[in-house]
Amino acid sequence: MSLRRRSTRLRRFAPCPLAATIILSLGIVPTSAGANTVPQVETSQSIVCPNVIVLGAAGSGERDGAKAQSFNGVGPEVHTMWQRIHADLSAQKVTSQLWADPYPADNVLVLLPSASELGLLLSVIPLGVAAYTAEARLWADNHLDKYMSSITTGAAQFEKKVQVTVASCPSTQILAVGYSQGAMAIHIGEASLNSASPSVLNRISATILLGDGFDVAHSKAQHFGTAPTSGEGISSWYELTVIHKKSLAVDVPQPTSTAEVCNNDDIVCDFSAGTFKRLDASVKVHLNYSSTQDQKLLFKVADWGASHISKL
Repeated sequence: MSLRRRSTRLRRFAPCPLAATIILSLGIVPTSAGANTVPQVETSQSIVCPNVIVLGAAGSGERDGAKAQSFNGVGPEVHTMWQRIHADLSAQKVTSQLWADPYPADNVLVLLPSASELGLLLSVIPLGVAAYTAEARLWADNHLDKYMSSITTGAAQFEKKVQVTVASCPSTQILAVGYSQGAMAIHIGEASLNSASPSVLNRISATILLGDGFDVAHSKAQHFGTAPTSGEGISSWYELTVIHKKSLAVDVPQPTSTAEVCNNDDIVCDFSAGTFKRLDASVKVHLNYSSTQDQKLLFKVADWGASHISKL
């Protein structure tokens, strides 16, 4: 089922043709083969056709103001994976380039309820789903919607970039890597491509979704991290538990070549009603992937992604 046909609340976050038309046309020129000595980042002045292009989407709050230029516009988590992927491919004399999705990304802290909202949520959770549904809807109106508001832009730009790359660089292989809202934008973008242009989607060799709020319980994707496979993203939880729309939670369209990466109790990708009881700890889990402690996890999934590139 296409994510374009989600609930009224979430439908406005799905990519649409109007959003795609605002994206500037991209000019692409060929480049010679051979390993890069330094990771290259695509700009409007130097867009090339490398052997591999990594489409990166930064996480929550990582494109605020000056941060948009940090880590080549993709944030530390995606940048860490990109550098590892680039090193893996360079060792095989495969050229690669990074493209940064230029979308805005609201900070994950907007998900935190006010003290009064939290008090109401905690008071009704013991009473069961029916009792806390109204309070959860209020929380979604005030916080979840704000968190998700930039995803439609990121998804549309990602989708358009894939289409342009496929049309202009027929030999270039594509890797998609996103964190937090960036992962959600890629998830939606790929679902849209699967509905409208499955042959274009098939050109994506592998996808890495770190901290994906659209992750579904028992996803058929490849799992990395400590979260249980029964865990689900914050958006999927809201749809299934609060608005009771089981058919609206959509798994990734290419599960064998998609990695869902999530650590236990991450507020974005491993959400439940109980998360409201441990918000500070759950936020820390989500913001900790760029730490030295979790670097091995990012390296592991980056190696997995690079392994999906066909030998030239």
